[in-house]
Formats: sequence, C-alpha cells, structure tokens
Amino acid sequence: MFDIQDNTNQAAITINAGHADNIKKVSYLSEHMILSGSADRTVKLWDLRHTEAPVSSITLEKPVEDFCMRANTQ
Repeated sequence: MFDIQDNTNQAAITINAGHADNIKKVSYLSEHMILSGSADRTVKLWDLRHTEAPVSSITLEKPVEDFCMRANTQ
C-alpha cells in the first residue's frame, strides 16, 4: 500500500506473503481493518497495525473476482 501524497515511492504498509495469487478486491472496513480477496480463492481480514498474518481467512471453492459488503440487518 502506498501513500499517493508522499513522493518517495516507498510503501506505507507492506504485507508479505498475503496471497498466493493476484489480489482482485480490497475493501476498507475502518481506518485499520481491510478485507482482501484473491484469485488464490481466499478472502482475508487484515489489521493494518499488525500485518504479519491475517486476523482471519476463508478459502472458497472458486477464485475471488469481486465481493460486496452488506450490513447485518439482525
């Protein structure tokens, strides 16, 4: 992840070995939490303050191309 207002071209946040294939979608849940979906068939929840490993991960039957968020109405 890069800060586009910073002219140094240095990564603001680096997540090494986050996914085994191309990331297809990223959604920000809050200032520190994101979801990422990949062609490696996983969706991962990340806390950007601690990027050594995802907070949670699920593996799906097919590669992730996109996902949408919806509020829990219960």
